[in-house]
Amino acid sequence: MHKRPRREWRIPRIDAYARLLQQQEEEARLEALVAGTTPQAREILRRILWRTEQLQSEGKPLAQILSVIEELITTHIGLQPQFALLLGRLWCGTEEFWRQASPHSFAKLLLSGTICVQNRKGSAADGLTETSGSKNDSSSIKSQTDPSAGSKK
Repeated sequence: MHKRPRREWRIPRIDAYARLLQQQEEEARLEALVAGTTPQAREILRRILWRTEQLQSEGKPLAQILSVIEELITTHIGLQPQFALLLGRLWCGTEEFWRQASPHSFAKLLLSGTICVQNRKGSAADGLTETSGSKNDSSSIKSQTDPSAGSKK
């Protein structure tokens, strides 16, 4: 055991143990989420999803996006069972549902899933920007909670 000089002593935060437990629970949850998949499959799926979002943000036509995603999935068809396992845990459906999908259907499902996720992110960001710049007076609170209050201004 090495002694530390007093000037190097650190008093732990009051909630240090609770934070440690929360971190351990989060790590266990993530390990359960990725169980049965390889890091390579997770990275390839992440890149496919990123590419899908990138093409959507560039305003590409849906048919072009679908063809790019389908090509990527066909290239990595051997990893589809692992993709199915991850997407079944992350998004809706069961692993079997995702596993039975053809590459074209899989691409359609990925595209619709990323659109849903982006819509959720967009609506959450809109809600934050609406409330972040306003003062906490009664009129701004009413306009945030009552949709008809915004049209009276």
